[in-house]
Amino acid sequence: MQPDLERRQFALLAELMWFLLQALIFFAVMASNIAWHWAPNLYVAALIGVGLAIGATQIVTGIQFLSAVLRRNRRP
Repeated sequence: MQPDLERRQFALLAELMWFLLQALIFFAVMASNIAWHWAPNLYVAALIGVGLAIGATQIVTGIQFLSAVLRRNRRP
């Protein structure tokens, strides 16, 4: 395989994994709302689910970026 093709396949797989994480978080929030009725309606629960999914992705991505910067700037 060509290196460029492998890089694109890896990028696609990584993007799909983030989508799966977001979908699982959204599903968990919606399922918990259906089971325990903690939100006044489904729209509020959906907004909370979307917010948590995006927030979790941003937190994990930020931690990865921060660790890469710290590793790069570490003194030998």
